Amino acid sequence: MKKAQAFRDIARLVINGMIKEQMDARDPDAPKGYVTAYLQHRHELLKQGKDNEGSFTIERLQANTMNLLLEGTVTVSSTITSFLEELSKHPDVQETAQKELDSVVGRDRLLSTEDKQNLPYLDATIQELCRIATPNLITRFCSNLKETRIDGYLIPSRSLICANLASVHFDPEIFPNPQKFDPKRFLDEHGKRITRNAHYAFGLGKRSCLGEALAEVEMFLVIGSILQNFRVAPGNKKGTLKFLQRE
Repeated sequence: MKKAQAFRDIARLVINGMIKEQMDARDPDAPKGYVTAYLQHRHELLKQGKDNEGSFTIERLQANTMNLLLEGTVTVSSTITSFLEELSKHPDVQETAQKELDSVVGRDRLLSTEDKQNLPYLDATIQELCRIATPNLITRFCSNLKETRIDGYLIPSRSLICANLASVHFDPEIFPNPQKFDPKRFLDEHGKRITRNAHYAFGLGKRSCLGEALAEVEMFLVIGSILQNFRVAPGNKKGTLKFLQRE
């Protein structure tokens, strides 16, 4: 907990410094990132007197940027680490994905998002990793303003509510033999990717993860690039991994 708080404090200092630097510079030719765009829009609203309610405050910019940093980098990196740990237990799956990568991409160029449609087994492997190895097996907590009933169950007002993703991911009626790691769950008899809406690694409903599309791209590129060049194996110590150069 203390380490997490220390990291958050450091991240806040970095973010606040970056925002102050952008505010002081006010360079119209500066790279158009989120902070720059936010500040420019805020400046225009203030000039026009249209931000009376303070929608575009510096405090909100700080909070939004912190969320982008933590949710967009830390969460994805921890998820990929969890996925690689699971993948290290399945050399046969790695070998099949690597054969597909070799035939489609080769080893002389970088993997790109355009390759995804031609790599159904790799894509299915990542989907199965999302099902069986996602580190978050419950959604974030929400609360209801009014008392309500769902399927006959009374939910008092101001209850803390979350969805149990594990109950879906490991439901044998949806995924036979759910403890088995099997990317073929997401492939048809011809080896083509099929869409299944049964795993909710990014949550569900209108409060699902806003960065789902970006995270899926990052996972595809990172895991695919690692498998393109390395074999992942368990390390000598618990919780560690070895990346062995492919021959």
